[in-house]
Amino acid sequence: MTVKWTTRVVGYGRWSDRRNADQCESNEAQREFIEEFCKENGWELVDYFCDERKSGRGKQNATNRDELDRPGLWAAVDAIKPGYTLVAWRPDRIARDVFLDELVRRQVEKAGGRVVTVLANVEGDTPEANMMRTILAAFSQYERDVISVRTSAAMRRHQANGRRMTSYNSVPYGWRPCPRDLSLMEENPEEQAVIDVVIDMFRAGHAIKDIVRILEDMETPTRAGNGVWHSQAIRRILKRAGEYMTPEEREAQKV
Repeated sequence: MTVKWTTRVVGYGRWSDRRNADQCESNEAQREFIEEFCKENGWELVDYFCDERKSGRGKQNATNRDELDRPGLWAAVDAIKPGYTLVAWRPDRIARDVFLDELVRRQVEKAGGRVVTVLANVEGDTPEANMMRTILAAFSQYERDVISVRTSAAMRRHQANGRRMTSYNSVPYGWRPCPRDLSLMEENPEEQAVIDVVIDMFRAGHAIKDIVRILEDMETPTRAGNGVWHSQAIRRILKRAGEYMTPEEREAQKV
């Protein structure tokens, strides 16, 4: 079916709160870029939606938009009518996740609209155009994953040097706020002893689920005080000690 495109545009912007946020374009700046882009093309910006402090990543194993925390994006998609165009500044403002990018485009197309970006725009529905959009979305997701891995590694290095990178009430297991300087941490001897036991068991070849069972059988106290250990907590302990890496992190480290 041939769609007759109107000059009406719904704009969308996203700004994520991160360490280099001062280098990112604000939602206000993104709107200005979109307004200028519309003016150059003779289009009318009829509405503008944005998400503040929202990541461009999708939720793992999400199957529909209700599981993805992007209210501004879904409001923009819902505002699309036949012939409308959804305009964003860059493709990664819509999504840094291949699944989410495809989900948005399909819902916009189902409503009779299309997606256009001011920068790095790829139009058309030819196999070549679809391939280029998928490549751009995949690269954006890869870039996001690398940033996440490197940021986590940097935080762990700071924590290993005694610098507190979390709130007062959520310092990593094995540490506690330093009473002389609350911006620093000091080792918690009791928890450090547990960490040594966990590392020894892991190096001896015990699976993480077995370590959990052994700690609970030994009635090893947890920070919550309930004696219930979880695999995720053991992985965090091992990752901070440099003993455990996910396959994705191993690949990113090669870059």
